Amino acid sequence: MAAVLQAALPDADMASRYNIYRIIHKGLRGFMSDTLLRIGRMDANDDCERAQALEQLRGLLAMCLGHLQHENDFLHPAIEAATTGGANHTAADHVGHVAAIRALEDQVAHIESAQPQQRSQLATELYLELGLFVAENFEHMAFEETSNHALLVSGYGDQELIDLEHRIVASMTPEQSMAGLRWMLPHINADERAFMLGGMKRAAPPQVFEGVLGLARELLSQRDFYKLERALA
Repeated sequence: MAAVLQAALPDADMASRYNIYRIIHKGLRGFMSDTLLRIGRMDANDDCERAQALEQLRGLLAMCLGHLQHENDFLHPAIEAATTGGANHTAADHVGHVAAIRALEDQVAHIESAQPQQRSQLATELYLELGLFVAENFEHMAFEETSNHALLVSGYGDQELIDLEHRIVASMTPEQSMAGLRWMLPHINADERAFMLGGMKRAAPPQVFEGVLGLARELLSQRDFYKLERALA
């Protein structure tokens, strides 16, 4: 895998181009990591704790399904238009991801309907399967951020990629957008946060921007929010 990543980013110019995958993938990595840890420490026989942990996992799986559908609908056609067959690798991965998500959903339902004496073992099995899912997705996202990114920037300018990203965002429900922001904002760096919210400040209705800024105030450390305020001033 390291050789693939090295070959996919042959020069500094490629790395400096706008990467349509990076910010959302940081959010997904944060959501996946937090959820895996939460399932790992879950007391399967504490009704409240179990319900909250499994609800978070369901939210993660729903976000993963939505994300891969957005990539199928928007990014893969753009890659194919630039390079025939360029999206084949990740398209095949997505088929496997859907199957894995459905299997995890079944495991969640099984725990919820299980007898108390079965829950601990079922929770262990869920944790192991979720760990494999997260590991595979981390590798998959790294491939997209390097190999797929290289194909996109070879065929499109940065503004074209930003416009493509805007079309993806416009296709999302308000609930999907807010869930994505909740996990992106605390898991991206200060420059990425300033870039994203700076764009919102210029283009979004004031009440929408203020809502996102309020979410950032809730989620970020005092230091990170101060940096954001300075960047947006």
